[in-house]
Amino acid sequence: MSNQIQESKLSQVSDASTGSMKMKSPGSDPITIGEALEITALTAGNKPVEHSDAAAIRAAEIRASGFTHIAGLAAAAQIAAEQNGQTNDVEDKTKLGDLLMDASCMLEGDKAVTMEDAEGVSGAEVENNPDRITYPGGVSASMSSAAKLNQDPQSIPIVNE
Repeated sequence: MSNQIQESKLSQVSDASTGSMKMKSPGSDPITIGEALEITALTAGNKPVEHSDAAAIRAAEIRASGFTHIAGLAAAAQIAAEQNGQTNDVEDKTKLGDLLMDASCMLEGDKAVTMEDAEGVSGAEVENNPDRITYPGGVSASMSSAAKLNQDPQSIPIVNE
């Protein structure tokens, strides 16, 4: 999949009951944190979960739910990152797509992504990455693109920022 995601791709959301993707029409409801995480499953789904991803997912879940405890997605991401760190074969590692494809259904709460949310998630990802960078098309990039689209529905954000 291209690193540049058009508005129509950003507006896709997973339908957990059927496992299919459906489109949100432009100008409809804002993109939620859960939906932005599902976009990450599409843009970086083959990336093995690392500690920086787990931190970004935790920050996103906290912002979505308002709870500060590690649960659901955040707990699964943390376990995946720890197990991946002990696994040599890339094929055996848990990938972002494995965790995030149905993120909206797994969150205890959800809300529209704001720039403040995106900045908080980005900070968590950077702080927990030894190279102090975010992954192009990853959790932070998807949150940032969703926040920009929520702020200006006519924009065409780029997910690999």
